[in-house]
Amino acid sequence: AAPPPRPQAETHASLEAKLVEEATAPGGVRATIARDELRRLCSQVRTLNASAVARALEASLAAPEWQRRLKALCVIEALLKDGHPDVANHFAVEMHSVIALHSSAQVSVKEKAGKVLMLLGWDPPEEGEEAPGAGGTAAAAAATAA
Repeated sequence: AAPPPRPQAETHASLEAKLVEEATAPGGVRATIARDELRRLCSQVRTLNASAVARALEASLAAPEWQRRLKALCVIEALLKDGHPDVANHFAVEMHSVIALHSSAQVSVKEKAGKVLMLLGWDPPEEGEEAPGAGGTAAAAAATAA
């Protein structure tokens, strides 16, 4: 009997997760990813489930290591520039995960988040306005303190 399609889908999902895990690993000499590596990743994603890649990248944005978050932002930026609609759609809906990094204490993470948000068409709030999707008491406190 033929195997059910579900395990095959899980195998593909694990391929996407593994790709993102390897690309965003916090080790290495550089905190970012080389251009040729980003081009290779963009090509690989075309053969995989781009929505699963986007979900794995979103999970990496919440990682405790700032290097992993920065590398995830680098991959997202490259995929957006390369025209991956599934990735663009995912982060247009889940923009809050990138907006949260826009206020990072780590300057490189903050700057890269700003570049990704620009690619997503985010319009930053004026000083004292609440960021769309930011929500929470911190944003409300910032708005009332301004």
